[in-house]
Amino acid sequence: MLAQFEDSKAKLSSTQDSMENEVRDLKKKLVLKTDQHEVLEKEFAKLQDKYRDVQNNEFNLSTQKEHQDATVKIQEDQITKLTQRYQEDEAQWKEDKRELTAKIQDLYIGLDKTKRDANQQIQALQAKAGDYKNKVKQANSSINTLAQRLAMSELNREVPPSNSSP
Repeated sequence: MLAQFEDSKAKLSSTQDSMENEVRDLKKKLVLKTDQHEVLEKEFAKLQDKYRDVQNNEFNLSTQKEHQDATVKIQEDQITKLTQRYQEDEAQWKEDKRELTAKIQDLYIGLDKTKRDANQQIQALQAKAGDYKNKVKQANSSINTLAQRLAMSELNREVPPSNSSP
């Protein structure tokens, strides 16, 4: 019975360890996604600066308007594509973050449930162990009582009853 308890305790500990490892992995993924988001924000800021430069060049070089218009069009298309990509990446990052946060919450809930279950099992096994000890005590007490009775019975057989008649 103690081996079963130890087995159950080991399994629960293993489950808890695996859940904690999964929580750590999910936190690492969250950090990675955060870093990727920051890189995208920097790229977006650079693209915004580039866009402003293009706008200034267009104003200053009005004599080359047709050439500049084509250049601006190309750059605006690139900025639009990159902005769209940034927005899509940002939306994906937010979705990933939401999912990872939900998974972490689920893991914490599972971990708490596992801890509660383990504590309940431990308490139940401790109660059974206490009952078993009490039953052993009662059995030992009964054995001692029976042994005393047997000893008294045997003493009574060995001593013949005395006849007190003259």
